[in-house]
Amino acid sequence: RDQATRALGQLKSESAINALINVLRTDKDESVRSSAAWALGEIRNPMAIRTLISAIKDSSSYVRYNAIRSLGVIGDKRATRAVLSALEDRDPKIRIIATEVLVELNDSRAVRQLTQLLDDMEPAVRMAAAWALGKLRGGRATLKLINALNDRKDFTISSSMRRKYLDSVAPILRRAYKDEVNEAHPFNSIM
Repeated sequence: RDQATRALGQLKSESAINALINVLRTDKDESVRSSAAWALGEIRNPMAIRTLISAIKDSSSYVRYNAIRSLGVIGDKRATRAVLSALEDRDPKIRIIATEVLVELNDSRAVRQLTQLLDDMEPAVRMAAAWALGKLRGGRATLKLINALNDRKDFTISSSMRRKYLDSVAPILRRAYKDEVNEAHPFNSIM
């Protein structure tokens, strides 16, 4: 059943949407529910949004992960509030995928909560939040981003994750520096 559910997603079978929604809502097997959530994202039909939003509260982290991922693939901003709620999930992988999806949804309402994630206990979550803030141009988080750069606890993160973080944060920090220089020397903005 798991493989059949995935196959429907790979085929992007529009005629299977109602069946997949039913599987996601009712199947007892978490791997089948997870595959249904994934498949609904691959089909990209907004009809699945309500069910995917409900699946963010599923007891299985695999189902929650694929539901959030699929909401990002579909890309409908109606999902923003539900994805924001996933930033409080107990599983760090869920908090990380939620930050990535919030970037895909490109909704500035996420900046405040992403800024709060810069204090998360998990270094990978902090890095993901910083990356998301960089992508969303969360200028209000500049001071927190600078402090996160100086946080020695984050040296446990892989070099590729650190690079991703620095690449996304650099534009915010450059803009903040430019604004500070322009405020200190108003004639700089004329030149």
